[in-house]
Parts: sequence; structure tokens; C-alpha cells
Amino acid sequence: MSGIKIITGSQASISDALAKEFNITTIPYYLNYPNTSLKEGIDITTEDFYKELHNINSLPTTSPPSIGDIQNALRSLCDNHDTMIIITISSKYSQMYNTCQRAIELMNIRNVLVIDSRGATAYQAMMSIRASQLISEGYTIDKLLNWFDTFNTRCEEYIVMDTLKYLEKGGRIGKVKALLSAMISIKPVIVHRDGISTPISKARTHKQALDQILKDMHKKILPQQKIWILLQGIFVEEWLNYVENILYEQFSIEKLYATRMSAITSIHMGPGSWSITYYIV
Repeated sequence: MSGIKIITGSQASISDALAKEFNITTIPYYLNYPNTSLKEGIDITTEDFYKELHNINSLPTTSPPSIGDIQNALRSLCDNHDTMIIITISSKYSQMYNTCQRAIELMNIRNVLVIDSRGATAYQAMMSIRASQLISEGYTIDKLLNWFDTFNTRCEEYIVMDTLKYLEKGGRIGKVKALLSAMISIKPVIVHRDGISTPISKARTHKQALDQILKDMHKKILPQQKIWILLQGIFVEEWLNYVENILYEQFSIEKLYATRMSAITSIHMGPGSWSITYYIV
């Protein structure tokens, strides 16, 4: 039997390669269409959904894994691990945290902990990846729980949205606000603060957004500090290659990973959106 196992949701956008490298289990979220529900990564791949995204008129809704899904994942892992830790999307965004707690209560098992990441997407992914790395370095459960408490002081995710029309399609904002944003080409820069998404600035171009992000990063990261970087995006591979080169020029990067945003995330963000997430080692 091995020690501590990290589990998270598919909306964290951890690629299969990263999940394998860091021994992370992901539980699929659902894409809900009028006549069917599809599990991301099982019934539909992120790549296949991306092909629909540009021209889709009616977006599917999304929902977290069911109690049964969570219980099945735990049953498949419990015999081989002393402790399992589920890292969820912020409880202010989704019911995933509460659903996990209920699933554990119904199973009546004691070796599972649920951690509210107080973020989403790459923020949640970075927490999962770094936690798994620390486990491989020998962290005990008590030391790991203390680390979770201080994670937000060492990590930040900056999300840049190319358009607000996908938030409008999903009912997250009004049509007028989305239309005005499109007319003046506003690209909001968003971070996770206190478990919710908070706009910190607006830009007219992706380059302006990047400059604003870099300025904020330099305020928070000392020159001698090493960082891990996670880049995520939707149809922005060339742009993220440019961002990667800029980051290597300006910061001391120990590890850098790039992944696509999950299908679940792309529904709300839309094509052209991207993010930079750093963690101070």
C-alpha cells in the first residue's frame, strides 16, 4: 500500500501526461446536452469539443461528478493508498466540495480528506501538481495540510478572456455587457481571490494584458525566487509559445508546463482565452 493519493476534477485541465507524471487521478465532469450527458475525457475528448466550440449556438450546461462517480473513484483507489485527498474547485463556484463530503459520509470511510482549492482551472491544477510533488518528497499528511493553508500566498492564476460572449451564452453575464465588451475589444484579466473570480484589470489587446500580468508578477516574485509555471489556453498555442519565451527571459523558472483548458472550462472562457499560473517554490 502506498501513501497519499491526490484526486481532482477534470475541469482543473490537467492533461493525461501531467496526471501520469504526478500520479493524479481526475474525476470527469459532465457536458449536458438536451438529450444526453457526456463525461469529459471518456465520452468526448477536449479536442473533439474544441472543434464544436467556434460555431456552437447553444452551449451545453456543465455539472460536477455525481456522488456515485466520486464513490466509484474512491473504491478503485482505497485499497492501495493510506490517505486520499480530493482537491476541488472553489465551493463558491460549484457544489463539488459538498458532493465529495456527502459521498464520503455515505461510504463511512475515514482515510479521505476534501480540500477546497478556493480557485479553479490552473490554480486548482497547480495545487494538485505541487501537492503530489511534495508527497513524493516525503511530506506527511500533517505537513501537507499546513502547506495547503499557505498555498494562496505563493500562487496566483491570471486568466485573460478574448471575448465575453461565451459567458453571455452561458447566462453568466447580460447581452448588453457582452456586446459592449466586443465593440471596444475589452479583454478582462481575472484572478481568484477569496474563492471567487475577481477582475483586476482590462486590456485592449493580449499584449497589453500580458504586460499588466508581468508587472503584477514582478511585484510579488523576488528576483532570486524560483517558480513553477502552468500555461493554459484555448486555440492559442502560438501565443503561449511567445508568452513562454517572455517568462523565461524575466523569471527564474524551475518547471514550466503548458496544457489546454478543459472542455468544461472552455464553455465559459471561449476560444482565444489563456492563463498564466505561477507558484513560488
